[in-house]
Amino acid sequence: MTSLILAGLSFVLLHLVMSSGPIRGPVARKLGGLGFQAAYALIILASFYWLVTAWREAPVVLVWQPQQLLRLVPMVIMPIAWILVVAGFTTPNPTSAAPMPGGMDGSEPVGVTKITRHPVLWGQGLWAVAHLPPNGDQAAIVFFGSFAALCLLGMLHIDRRRRARMGAAYRSFEGKTSLLPFAAILQGRTKLRFSEVGLARMVASIVLYVGSLHGHAWLTGSSAM
Repeated sequence: MTSLILAGLSFVLLHLVMSSGPIRGPVARKLGGLGFQAAYALIILASFYWLVTAWREAPVVLVWQPQQLLRLVPMVIMPIAWILVVAGFTTPNPTSAAPMPGGMDGSEPVGVTKITRHPVLWGQGLWAVAHLPPNGDQAAIVFFGSFAALCLLGMLHIDRRRRARMGAAYRSFEGKTSLLPFAAILQGRTKLRFSEVGLARMVASIVLYVGSLHGHAWLTGSSAM
């Protein structure tokens, strides 16, 4: 468990520290943009490998007894998580690592960003939280909790970095969106039409959900069914 806890802390902190301005700027200037991205990817992959390996080797100490009914939790939540991830990756968004299309300053939310300005992180966070109830052991709590913590801290971290880099344009975007899903819509700060998310994204999300459901045993060694 000690190794797993250290791996979880390293996984979270390396993401946040390496992407922070005081670290990213000087290192990127020395290594170049591509060099920094390569170094970042290798370090994160190494920490992820450590986290997965430590989780598999950790003893199973139950905190609660997983009931059969709890297996329904991820089956219900994961379609929502997939929609957020797919729509998030395919919608222009100043919180994304990908560059904005030409002519867009990121101040106007579109599509899924009207639900939350961090759709991908919310999708990944829901994945992590949804897998806690059907596991119930200490190792799973640390493993999935690490991802959930990274997603939450990552949202705050990205907001702070974008606010500093984009200034008024990002503050305008924040004013029309929300960190919490649907908060901006409920407060009347923006309006969402289903067509903005798009049928194609919904279909792709369901296909990926069904594929992950049936491929779960192959990927993880345990059936989601």
